[in-house]
Amino acid sequence: MQLDDPRRFRSLCSEQLRREPNQTFRPADIVLKEVNARLDRLPEWKRHSFNSRYFEVDRDDLEKSLVLRREVDRLYLYLKPVYDDERTVERTLLGLFDRPPISLQRPVPEGFWLRAVSDGESTLAKKGGEQYRKAVQLQADQCAQIFRLPLSIISGRAGTGKTTIIRAIVNGLRQVEGAGAPVHVMTPTGKATDRVRAVFEKHKIAGVEVSTIHSFLASNGWLNDNLTFKRRGGKRSDLEGTIVIDETSMLDLQLAATFFRAIEWQNVKRLILVGDHNQLPPIGRGRVFSDVIDWLRKKKAANLAVLETNMRQMENRLDGRGEGILGLAELFLVDPGAQGEQTSATAERLLQKAHQGGQIDQDLNITYWNDADDLVDSILADLTAALPPGDEGDPLYKIWLNEVRQRQPERLQVLTPHRGETHGVDALNMELQSVLTNDLMDRIGAIDGITLNDKVIQIQNRTSRRGLWAYDFDQKKARKVELFNGEIGYVELHNFDRSDRRKMFAGYKRLKRFQVKYARKENICVNYGSGLPTDRSGKYTSESVEGNLELAYAISIHKSQGSEFERTFVVLPASRRPLATELLYTALTRAQGHCRLYVQGNVAPLLDARRRENAQSLLVSSSLFGNFRTVDDRLLNRDGWYESGKIHEALSGDMVRSKSEVIIANLLHQAGIPFTYEEPLYAEDGSFYLPDFTLRVGGERVFWEHWGMLSDASYLAHREKKVEWYKHHFPDRLVETEESGQLSTAASELINGLKGGSLPQTDSST
Repeated sequence: MQLDDPRRFRSLCSEQLRREPNQTFRPADIVLKEVNARLDRLPEWKRHSFNSRYFEVDRDDLEKSLVLRREVDRLYLYLKPVYDDERTVERTLLGLFDRPPISLQRPVPEGFWLRAVSDGESTLAKKGGEQYRKAVQLQADQCAQIFRLPLSIISGRAGTGKTTIIRAIVNGLRQVEGAGAPVHVMTPTGKATDRVRAVFEKHKIAGVEVSTIHSFLASNGWLNDNLTFKRRGGKRSDLEGTIVIDETSMLDLQLAATFFRAIEWQNVKRLILVGDHNQLPPIGRGRVFSDVIDWLRKKKAANLAVLETNMRQMENRLDGRGEGILGLAELFLVDPGAQGEQTSATAERLLQKAHQGGQIDQDLNITYWNDADDLVDSILADLTAALPPGDEGDPLYKIWLNEVRQRQPERLQVLTPHRGETHGVDALNMELQSVLTNDLMDRIGAIDGITLNDKVIQIQNRTSRRGLWAYDFDQKKARKVELFNGEIGYVELHNFDRSDRRKMFAGYKRLKRFQVKYARKENICVNYGSGLPTDRSGKYTSESVEGNLELAYAISIHKSQGSEFERTFVVLPASRRPLATELLYTALTRAQGHCRLYVQGNVAPLLDARRRENAQSLLVSSSLFGNFRTVDDRLLNRDGWYESGKIHEALSGDMVRSKSEVIIANLLHQAGIPFTYEEPLYAEDGSFYLPDFTLRVGGERVFWEHWGMLSDASYLAHREKKVEWYKHHFPDRLVETEESGQLSTAASELINGLKGGSLPQTDSST
């Protein structure tokens, strides 16, 4: 093979594209640069320098595994399977979208949807009054809007009632098609599937088939033995009726495309996609759910039902439980067009409270920490305070045992964004285990680092084909059960060893097996270790602990997606790379009752996470439904140039929060005036605000505020308070503009005055 053989070039380009985990396509010039950099590291006899002409000269050979696409004078490369996956998703959803409305066998009775979404016994119904009635009427209207459509999307933030809509739709199907109407609910994860099952059981809704997408694909031959997806050869399922996909935001492109290939869509009446696209984007390629929402929004299609009223927040307010969690979470919404996004004034007030620390609301506290020891001490103190009370003088490990005996492993949970840092999952788990299980490991031993009373998490999917042996208390026998990645439970002494409890705790017998009781699986105990019983008389087996379990006193925020906990303890470190916007939103919304944030140093981690350049889903290229989304190269490779809040030429149009601020940012850039956006400004008394722009003019700092909601009384009051703050702490340093059709002219005049050396005066009105 020649050094410049087209097959070699194709293989090198393909490998670079495969290494990229998130983007669906990449610029050809960047891939070319990476290919040549790799070849430069080889021995001289293997080296060659490719150039851009090879993409045209060798196009026929390259297109055997790549797709080349030119957009606005730049060439982009796809892996062919990735391009095909996008077209599969696009083709399937367009086919459903273009179908006529579904003909109903029986009409939906008058007032049915309002009754289906209302709960007359709830706190909201009893206390909510007109506000509750308006909220449920909106939900009822949205049910009616999408019920007859073959494709529909239900999108809503945490607490807006997505599950209520699903239940209402299922009840509606039972009403018009009978009790046997086929309904299939699928989720990307086993723990999400468990949660859906629990909701249906609670509301006594029977006959709904609930499963993970992976188990569905496996049963139809679309999964390889190593759990990768097949592109062909699987069976096309003959599922009928209605398919609901919950937690759709977690679907990456390959999973979505494989699922769509596995269905015979002529048998399916309707597909309903449900999710919250403000959560973390999928780990794999693409941003399917967000792209579908963008597509339907542009078409102003009735197929998109967006839930705006936060029912959980309303209930918390009526019950006096606080609104801090969801209020703070709304500062980290990715979607700039979402109704309910907080105004800058509201956000600033909430961030000022966060800056002070302590109790923000009944459901939210913020604690600041400096080093790992400080963090662990704070978490232990707060975790201890949340444990059930013990007898006076009881050591902490005995109080923890009372928590274990409650068998509610999803009641208290520590969450952290990283794994290997001193504030990460591994370090926190070791610290918490050493205190909460005390000397158990020394006295009875451990299996792969896990001992009795430990909180653990299953780390791999064990579907029916590879089920785990467990004892079923209802059936009174051992059987194999399914268990999924992310399920949390407590370690207990194995039933076979209970008679030897005293010997074990006296140190005469070491731990060789144990059982785990998982959340929502109260009737079974799952076996791990050696010498495990099976349902075959006299036969024993073993099950690896290391291959299945990890400690779960602390888990990653990514791992928590799709779960809910009563109380959370969330670690927010000051990282060189700011935390993602979606990561903060996901972390905050995991708590249903109370959240305590542990923020390192100062409020900066919260401020940085709000910056739009730190939203992960905005950094994913995709090209579904004719929308060719590219991401600026520098945003994907920030090392060496990124400074928090710095607006670069390529970012001036899309990294600020409003169209008016885009105008100001572009004018400042064109005038050559250096500026930062929303850089925190601290006064000597410790108070702070976020100026829209901080300018550097003639060696001085000047602060620019753009006011956009002066018709709102609370916003106007906020403005007056903020202006007084500037006058007191930073006199003669504030310039102001207001929303108007002449903003460009007014801003240009201000900028010309600043360039001419005319600094603002405290009492002037600009």
